Amino acid sequence: MEPHNEHKARASPDWPKWRNAMNKEITQLMTNNTWELVEHPPDRNVVGCHWMYRLKQDATSKIVHYKARLVTQGFTQAPGINYNDTFTPVAKLITNHIILALAAHYDWEVHQMDIKNTYLNVKLTEKIYMEQPPSFTTPEHEHLVCCLLMVLYGLKQAG
Repeated sequence: MEPHNEHKARASPDWPKWRNAMNKEITQLMTNNTWELVEHPPDRNVVGCHWMYRLKQDATSKIVHYKARLVTQGFTQAPGINYNDTFTPVAKLITNHIILALAAHYDWEVHQMDIKNTYLNVKLTEKIYMEQPPSFTTPEHEHLVCCLLMVLYGLKQAG
């Protein structure tokens, strides 16, 4: 069963697996230089964050992967301060149909890809400050906040 928050994840018998998933997510975020720790600017809003947990299953409903994702509380962003536009271009389904039809007609090879941490490749143009991730506060720097350099799930800038 998927926990709805970190407290329930800790109470779960699968806590070591959830903790491992959280460690993998934090490692990926740090590897991609998603944020830098800075002093909290007194005139700026700080966005919260929380963990979301998902069980990835195969076709037979067997659990194959525990996924933890750090998600911002983008609902606390202020228009004109933390974001301006929320538009994200999206491909239409008919576009996929046309491409697959062309691939079939011309005998092209088609490959499927699974991209991890998709949004982490998008740089932010606005200054957004986020609380440090729960259970991953840097010792002796608890008073600092994360200045986001890349987009995270939950932000208005995320797709």
